[in-house]
Amino acid sequence: MENLLNLFSDDEVKKYFILKNYQENEIIFDEDEDSHTLYIVSDGDVVIEKATNREKTEFKDLAIISRGSFLGEMAVFENSKRTARARALNNVSLFEITKEDFLGLIKSNPEMLARILILIIKTLSSRIAHTSEELTLLYDISKELSEEHRDEKEFISSVIDEISLYFPEWDIEGYYYNPYNEEFEKIKELDDKLNAKINPGGYSSSRWIDNRTYIMQIKMKEKIAASLIFISKKELLKNEINDFTTIFNTIFHIVSNGIEKTRNNREAYLLAKLRQKKGEL
Repeated sequence: MENLLNLFSDDEVKKYFILKNYQENEIIFDEDEDSHTLYIVSDGDVVIEKATNREKTEFKDLAIISRGSFLGEMAVFENSKRTARARALNNVSLFEITKEDFLGLIKSNPEMLARILILIIKTLSSRIAHTSEELTLLYDISKELSEEHRDEKEFISSVIDEISLYFPEWDIEGYYYNPYNEEFEKIKELDDKLNAKINPGGYSSSRWIDNRTYIMQIKMKEKIAASLIFISKKELLKNEINDFTTIFNTIFHIVSNGIEKTRNNREAYLLAKLRQKKGEL
């Protein structure tokens, strides 16, 4: 995707934009704030997130915005409040332009308006397509939560089957941690030709290992209970990594809930069987 800053001359950037720096986790703007400015990322990453409870203590990641892309674009087209929160994912530098300065810039260079609008429309279209795909994925794998599974292994296998439809260019490996022998057991692998040969026990949390490989670590009571490893057939660009990161976060929360539910059901079943045997004695 083209860098929005490239549409402006150095003189225009100096005249109309203000460079602002934010520390990791600093709030750039909050949900429901009045909006008057558009931002272009010069360096770092910004996460766009939406509150999921009234207290605004829990959030859902909507998108990750990186160098050259923009956020808060509706502020320069209409008088509205921010529909989500923007937070610095790491140390971030942003070019800020107010609605008034943006309109002044366009007025001084009318031909630029069409180029800006085309770029914004392309970017928003891509974001909408990503959101639509994520919502469909969310619906499909959420159905697994309503199903009864014999154990955690069966649940992991079923989830991989479900999400594989959305990852045709990926291998997905599923592992379950066996506390009795303290080893990770491979439950499923879609494409052994892409075998990553990664030890799930070597990573304490979910992360990108490289620009092709993501490991998802699902924890129960602070201990890793299962791992999903996603291996792309091709190297990913920064914006693709950002998009897949938000999708992986969605999968993580659903799989975590599913494993916890399956484990609780299994333990409740075993406890009931034990009580039944005691009653027969």
